[in-house]
Amino acid sequence: TLTCRRGIAILAIPSPLPKKRPVLPHLGDLRIFAVKIKSADVKKAHQYFPAHFNHTLSDINQTPDGREAFWLIDPYGNRFQVIEEITCFKKGKHVCGGVIGSVIGVGDIERSIRFYKDLLGIHREIYNTRVTEADSLQKDNIPQPLHKVLLKKNASPAGAFSKLLGHIEIELVQVEGGTPAHIYHKL
Repeated sequence: TLTCRRGIAILAIPSPLPKKRPVLPHLGDLRIFAVKIKSADVKKAHQYFPAHFNHTLSDINQTPDGREAFWLIDPYGNRFQVIEEITCFKKGKHVCGGVIGSVIGVGDIERSIRFYKDLLGIHREIYNTRVTEADSLQKDNIPQPLHKVLLKKNASPAGAFSKLLGHIEIELVQVEGGTPAHIYHKL
């Protein structure tokens, strides 16, 4: 439905109600795995979510660059990583400060690094590490070897939304020695 009022077009797309994923993706599966949400106080956010929402949470852990973080799954199976980040747009009572980036499963990490650095200008490589990690929110919880790279771009001092959006970070994750699934295949 397209409605025009005072020169503004509003498009309302009728869509089905959200459905829970039949199978949860594993860390390293191909495509966007999780949205990264910034929080100045990760411990406070970790206490807040179970008290107010029906979400599944992991324990708080340390990222390879030393920040506190935890994983969260909403009732529909969507993944989020709440991560320590002090640069929030507005200080207040909120436990989270908005989106900072995403975790993306890739098949060729070197090619993906070039893509994000060259085409999107996300040049700072914060870490490039190999770890063996289990997905604590999966029932099978099997440790698997992963190659992880965190790319970061500082907020631009210019632009209408630069202060609102802040820094951008993209964590690329490649499964080593296994075959990752496509996250959005046959949803």
